[in-house]
This record gives sequence, structure tokens and C-alpha cells, in this order.
Amino acid sequence: MCFIFYLRFVVGYTEHSLQEHEKKMYIEPRKAMSHSLKHLEDYKTIFIIGDAGSGKTRFCLELMKKFLKKSQDKNQDLTPLILTESSQWNKIKFDKKYIIFIDDIVGKSNLNAGAFDNWSRVFDLMTPRLDSVFIIFALRSCIWELKKGEFNDFTLFRVQNPVDLSGSEFGLTFEEKLRMLKCFCRCNQIAIVSALSEKNNSCGHETACICLKDLTLIAKMQLTKGFPYLCESFFPSKDSLKVGSKFFEKYSANSYEKQRIDLMLIQKKYLNYVILMFMFLSDKYHTMDRILNSRKDIAYLANKIFYNNPPQVTKPEIRQCVLDMQNIFINISDDTLKIKAYGDI
Repeated sequence: MCFIFYLRFVVGYTEHSLQEHEKKMYIEPRKAMSHSLKHLEDYKTIFIIGDAGSGKTRFCLELMKKFLKKSQDKNQDLTPLILTESSQWNKIKFDKKYIIFIDDIVGKSNLNAGAFDNWSRVFDLMTPRLDSVFIIFALRSCIWELKKGEFNDFTLFRVQNPVDLSGSEFGLTFEEKLRMLKCFCRCNQIAIVSALSEKNNSCGHETACICLKDLTLIAKMQLTKGFPYLCESFFPSKDSLKVGSKFFEKYSANSYEKQRIDLMLIQKKYLNYVILMFMFLSDKYHTMDRILNSRKDIAYLANKIFYNNPPQVTKPEIRQCVLDMQNIFINISDDTLKIKAYGDI
């Protein structure tokens, strides 16, 4: 009986999520959507990947909605479910057909190995159910790069070519981004003016304005990574509107540095990552000797972050990692070590 009530809770949560999604403005990357609908129909599963803020969750909810409509047109009755933890799979009775969405399957951080271990116990149970189930998985691009070998160990994922919402093939086009920007303007009651002079003359103190030229510049930027999230941060803020496209330029620089940190993890330079986190968290000036003498603290942090497989922490390893990151993430001057700062306007 408790299984029935639990499943009702999951159904209720799913219905609420889809209703909230429909209330909000959404501009889909059309090529990604068209490809995903066909892929899901053909293979029963699909991976949607992308950087943080690239719109994975909203895309998957829209994909689920469109797939449900497509199935209804074919007189196929599907029940949507959004699962948030691996234990929920065993509470489904499978007495009907489902479309299931599993968001951030190994956690919102690329460090949650425990979440992958929990779901990996369920993956082989999913394969026999594909005659009555369609499954949408979502996770960050950097996590896919780190874990794709382990995912591909399971039969369920061997036909997977993920749809990357941050990539050039399936990301938002210039036209889609410009349409999204204009929709955000309407939703936030921001007037679009053709030139700066018109902005100064036409917009009073109470009216927020932005130039069409600024919108066009923003849409042309290679900012598919996190673009929907940046729009949500940009438009409600008067301070952001004042700097215009420079707001997006700043985050473009930050995005580049995040890519380099993600690449560090993909290349399994785990100790480099731990040392950066140690320097950031300790918030003190550092010298090479001070870093080396903090070996125990760095080892403790490494075990906390990579508890499943912590990197080896020795003084020679620490020294080499610091030197590897010199002029990339760390400035070294007069034996003082400082984390480089990025993205200032």
C-alpha cells in the first residue's frame, strides 16, 4: 500500500513540474528537439547533456510534453514520471507504459560518485523494461566526459549519442537566441529601441530600455553554454541592463575558465583541482613552502571530494601540480602564490 502512495507522490510531483514548465516562456532549440523526438522513439532512451544553465531541465520537460502529445495522436497512452533518486525505480509497478525523466542522474556536481553507484544498480533492470518505457536522462557535459566509459559498460547506453545543448550541432541558433532575448524583454516589460539616442530620448527613469544592437550582439556571442540562465540573471536587473552586452562578455570569460577546470577533471588531474579548492577555501596568501607543509590538510580535502578514489598526495606531487598550473590558474611572484582572477568588467 505504501508503494501506491509513494507513486502517487511521484505522479503529483511530475504533473506539477510539467504545469510550472508550461506557465513559463520557453524557446526550444528546434534541431535538438526534432532529433531527440525521433531518437527517443527509435531507441527508447536518450541522453541530454549540456553545461550548467544551458537549459537541460526545461528542454527535457518540453521533450516529455511533446512526446506525450505525439503518443496521444497515435492513441498510445503514456504516464509521465520524473524520478529524483534510484530507489524510486523499484516502486514502479510497470502495469502501464511510462515516459520517465531522470535529471542530473549523477548529481548536480561532477564529484558525486555515490549517485552513480546507486543508479548503476538499476541500469540493468531498465533494459528489460524498454518494451513499455521511454527514458530521458540529463546530466552535465563534463560529467558525461568523465563517466561515459562507465555508462557504456551497460547495455542500456551502448547506442547513445548524447544531444549536447551546449555544442555547435544542437545548441541554440542566432535566430533562436534573438527570439529568446526579445521574449525576455516582453516578459520583463523592457522596451527595445533601435539606437542609443532613441534610448536616451524615449525612455524615462521608470522605463527600462535596451538597444536592438545590444540584443543582436548578445545573440551573436558564442554563449550557448548557460545562455538561458544568463538571460534569467540579466533581464530583471537594472544594473545588468546598464552594462548591456558587457554582462554577457564577462560571463563568457568565466565560462572559458570553467571549461578549463572541467578539462582538468576530464584529464584526471584531480590533485590540481584539490589544490585550487584548498587555496580558495583557505583564503590566505600562500607560498610554495606553506602549500607543501599543508599536505595533511590537502589530503583531507582530497578524501572529502574524491572519497571513492582520492588522488595520491605527496609533497613532490603537490609541487609538480602547482608548477603545472603556473600562469594558467596560479600566479607565482616572489614565491607568493595567488589564484588568478577572471571576468572583471
